[in-house]
Amino acid sequence: MVPFTAVHSAITVEPIDVHCPSGATPGKAVLSGKSTHLGEYTGTSISCSVPTSPRSAAFDGASLVLYQRHGDELRLVLNRVVGGGVVVDLDAQGVPEVLVIDAGYDIAGGTGRFDSASGSVTLHAVRSLKRPAAAFAATLEGTISVPEQQRE
Repeated sequence: MVPFTAVHSAITVEPIDVHCPSGATPGKAVLSGKSTHLGEYTGTSISCSVPTSPRSAAFDGASLVLYQRHGDELRLVLNRVVGGGVVVDLDAQGVPEVLVIDAGYDIAGGTGRFDSASGSVTLHAVRSLKRPAAAFAATLEGTISVPEQQRE
């Protein structure tokens, strides 16, 4: 296992192809960033969230797929949420404007050189909830293992 870090920005898009359990709200975002093992990348984030109070939400599933410029993919799957999503700023009418998310993801393989990749990362994101296009920034930090024959 070696250190893995990534920093990306994202913007939410209409989650028309995201299927969530009853009562959960679908979420989808497109990503653009840079990481230690992918270099520059794009990606998608998929999530299902359930409000737990006016100022917090729990996640009922989430995943990330990061696409390297050369076509390889790295897949990450939510394994735990540390505190869920917590609203940290409200507008004058009490409507949530900013959400902070801390969550753990397992590295679940991918394609090409990441076919058998494993590891885990912690995601920290600060997300604007303003519509129609909510933007956010995120960091991923953890460890990754890529089999020797796939490191080129």
